Amino acid sequence: MKKIIIFTLVSLFVLAGCSSGKDKGTIVVGTTGQSYPNSYEKDGKLVGYDIEVFEKAAQKAGYKVKWVKADFSGIMGQLDSGRVDSVANAVAVTDERKDKYQFSTPYSYIGSQIVTSTKNKNINQFSDLKGKTVAGVMGSNHTQALTQFNKDKNYNMKTKTYENRESAMLDLDNHRIDGYINSSSVLSAEKNKKIKTLNL
Repeated sequence: MKKIIIFTLVSLFVLAGCSSGKDKGTIVVGTTGQSYPNSYEKDGKLVGYDIEVFEKAAQKAGYKVKWVKADFSGIMGQLDSGRVDSVANAVAVTDERKDKYQFSTPYSYIGSQIVTSTKNKNINQFSDLKGKTVAGVMGSNHTQALTQFNKDKNYNMKTKTYENRESAMLDLDNHRIDGYINSSSVLSAEKNKKIKTLNL
């Protein structure tokens, strides 16, 4: 699926300029901790590009950062309700989101990718997904891309959403779904899992 997506920090506070050296308070930031290489956990600690950039920018401007972890739809809902001040989680820029959020300058471009279990010997390309069940994370732009792709190609796929990547990958491995869509960078973190990328 050759859909190019722009990833960026969402609703990032303008932290430009020199810090006065004073503690200006705490910024509450939402993230999933499941979006490799932008936000993920290593040895029980949140790490990744978005995490490190946000913390450096906040420190320079005199702020502390409090991280709040939740599923993707959860952190966006918390941003809408004001329970978090910002989101750092490789959020794709869409027209709908631009109407609601202030984005940082885009810093990466990536496409959606569909994988299946290596146990699925009869599924090797997108056309093999006709009539099959393909899943994505709830609220993600990849899931929206899947819906549009299904409509454009008239594949009659059944689409299913999950609150997080782990649940979808578990069901993929246990043959409860036939395919799973996410970004290629996130799926690269699953390289130790028994999955294969589908070709056009």
